[in-house]
Amino acid sequence: MNEHDTVKFVSGSLKDLEKAVEIIEKYSLLEKCHVYISPVFDKIEPSEIVDFMIKKNLNGVRLQLQMHKFIWEPNRRGV
Repeated sequence: MNEHDTVKFVSGSLKDLEKAVEIIEKYSLLEKCHVYISPVFDKIEPSEIVDFMIKKNLNGVRLQLQMHKFIWEPNRRGV
């Protein structure tokens, strides 16, 4: 694993986010690669993830959204 690699956590709950932090810390991921958290659409609000990231000082973690689900109907295919 190197600085060109990425680890992405897809989270649908605060429990998922807590587990992500556990793994990030256990493997020192922020020192090794890019780390992203992405919400399961319609299961957790992005604002909840951001609040969690602030609370846990996850300054090196990036939030990744599926923009097409915000721009178009979430179930629309082929966009």
